Amino acid sequence: MGEPNLSGSPAEIFARPTAETLWLGPSQQAALSHFSRPSKIKLLLGQASTGKTTILSYLPAHLPDAVILRLLGPKTNGIDVLTTLLLDSQLGPWDLSDTEQRNLLSVFVQQRRSQHKRVIIAIDDADSIAGGAWEELDRLRRIRFNDQPALEFALCARESFVSHCPLDKYDGYGTPMKVHSLAPASCSDVTSYLNWRYLQFSMENPFTATSIRLIARAAGGKYGAINILCQMALLLMKQHNQPRVDARLVREAVVSLSERRRQAPKAPAAETIDPAPPALPVGHLLISRNSVVVSKIELKERLLIGRSEHNDLCLPGPYLSRHHAVIVGTNDGYYVVDLNSINGLQLNGKLTSRAVLQDRDILSLGPYRLKVQLSYISRNDVLPESESLADTAVMPAQLSKDPAVRIVK
Repeated sequence: MGEPNLSGSPAEIFARPTAETLWLGPSQQAALSHFSRPSKIKLLLGQASTGKTTILSYLPAHLPDAVILRLLGPKTNGIDVLTTLLLDSQLGPWDLSDTEQRNLLSVFVQQRRSQHKRVIIAIDDADSIAGGAWEELDRLRRIRFNDQPALEFALCARESFVSHCPLDKYDGYGTPMKVHSLAPASCSDVTSYLNWRYLQFSMENPFTATSIRLIARAAGGKYGAINILCQMALLLMKQHNQPRVDARLVREAVVSLSERRRQAPKAPAAETIDPAPPALPVGHLLISRNSVVVSKIELKERLLIGRSEHNDLCLPGPYLSRHHAVIVGTNDGYYVVDLNSINGLQLNGKLTSRAVLQDRDILSLGPYRLKVQLSYISRNDVLPESESLADTAVMPAQLSKDPAVRIVK
């Protein structure tokens, strides 16, 4: 490539890698292969800044047929675990009990498994998970699909974690926990890594073989430290007007970074104030069958709908699935999600899988019509007790009569 073209700044060249720009050396390839193995619990061990987090973020691209739910430590209680996972599955946030959140997550997992997808909870910094958070993860392990465990777990942690992993003692599904160690970057890894970095900018790697050996040793095999050290060495190369980064410049970079670290003032702890979330709009569903309103229900944070009695709104009938749909309330309003129902969900006469609900929308589930009423009046105000849906309820005459609609308290 000729002389190095240093048009790219050091910060650009050694920017923090993402899942889209990930260097995969032999160790990283082995770690990804480890996460692909048919074991319900997979543990990736390694010291800080060896690339575990980036590899975990690459899993969706590596496993396109899997649903990856991310969980980042620290977590110390079960409700934080459930809320985080539901947020990642786009079914939150809202204020529900832990039982309600667990049930909703269970429905989500079983739906995805019915679509022949793997569902993996990817836990980063697993060694900072503690107490009730592990108890909740153990409960989630008991979710079943076709009499088999429905969830897989991919954990990243430091080496010491393997001796006291709380999930280890609960292993009992026929396959032991798989453990893989991600080694720190070797000198050859650093060479390949630097060549890859510069290739992204069509530039020649200016680091000499001696300087690379010194970088690998000084950084302790940590890619974050390698990036910072290389940036400082490049700045010194420009400052001294040198054509290459040699061992002398690397040593000077190490000294300069050490001095900066000693002189840097400690930042005071930031005082955080959690703002109060905006209130949900007042919402109701008017439920009709054969053009007659049969019930009315208030919308809250979550409303699970289907023919099973385990739903919040039980609508009996052969045209509905056991868990047909769910309406979820967020700070921005309500949205409806079809739960992979057999006969589908219609919104204003059109099939939909997921949509934001507006005032006067009509949901059609089998023989039932659900009219949405939204307003920002006080929840103490009373809406009319009856309202006709004759203009929206067009029912096939041959449908059999089903038991009354049940609202589960």
